[in-house]
Amino acid sequence: MDVHQYWHGGDLPPLALLSATTLLAHHNSVTLWSYDPLANVPDGVRTRDARDAWPMADWRTFLDGCDHGSVHKHHAIASDVVRIAIVRRVLRESDRTAILGRQRRVVPAPVPRAG
Repeated sequence: MDVHQYWHGGDLPPLALLSATTLLAHHNSVTLWSYDPLANVPDGVRTRDARDAWPMADWRTFLDGCDHGSVHKHHAIASDVVRIAIVRRVLRESDRTAILGRQRRVVPAPVPRAG
């Protein structure tokens, strides 16, 4: 299974390093997408320019069009848009891939008893 991650904001912090290293230990490959060069990518993790999925000018345009009451919130939304663009790009290039996401435990709703 191929895993793709996106990072924005400078070198990887310790938790992101641990995540990439752990994923690499359990999957065929890990590709880390970023707009900026990253100096501390773990050995074996491939890097890829996020501009291949979504141009940086579009990212900036998206942010410029937002109300800047919460810059962090808008960066998070723009990052999600980039991740969607990466999914689309990867799916065009290969039919064998997995995209890193958050799993949620599904709990079935209780069935009402007839009374």
